[in-house]
Amino acid sequence: MLFNETKGGAMRPEYLTSFAAFIQSGDFFRFFPEYTGRRLIPVFSALALAESDIRYLSREKIYALTMGDETMEIVNLAEVGQLR
Repeated sequence: MLFNETKGGAMRPEYLTSFAAFIQSGDFFRFFPEYTGRRLIPVFSALALAESDIRYLSREKIYALTMGDETMEIVNLAEVGQLR
């Protein structure tokens, strides 16, 4: 199950850390118990992400979705792993 956080405008480091902390806390399943037992696939989306943001998301095993040459792309697929 994909769970996406999308931000527009200026990127702030606390956006990333807050999302990662929420994912790690397990609170998603507390708020949505009907999804308990399913795999949560976290995705963080923004029109622009700095390399340092992408590295942070990769370490946290969160997919980074950002604008490529023509479309939005997952830019850390190799680092996080294939979607299944």
